[in-house]
Amino acid sequence: MYRKEIISYLVSIFLVFLACAFHLLDYYNFINFPTHTIVLCLYTFVVFLWIRNMKNRVLRASVVKRFQIIGVLLISYLAVRTLKYEILIENASAVRYIRYFYYVFPILLIQLVFLTSLFVGKSERENVSKFWKLL
Repeated sequence: MYRKEIISYLVSIFLVFLACAFHLLDYYNFINFPTHTIVLCLYTFVVFLWIRNMKNRVLRASVVKRFQIIGVLLISYLAVRTLKYEILIENASAVRYIRYFYYVFPILLIQLVFLTSLFVGKSERENVSKFWKLL
């Protein structure tokens, strides 16, 4: 591993622990402000670090594009969660629709991760069967 990768992994681990600490402080009411927006910013930074690492490690442009889409979906999922808990917590019908909207992200993420995993171990010139694109 390169030094930059190790530093980005350590920063990511620190940010995840910091988000856990914010949740813990919020749970025990030691802080008087909602922490969901701060946690969204921390996790967004972690996802951007992950996307940058994938850009540096993966050579195939189509796989890099899929990793970027996966990152955008992860950030969108966290943003919808933050929207639910920060803004729309009092509106019961909006919370219900957002809960239904939650299902879109895991379905798309599972498909993208599976299609991306098909390229593991393949050279740049080697393609995956076109039947997999039917998914």
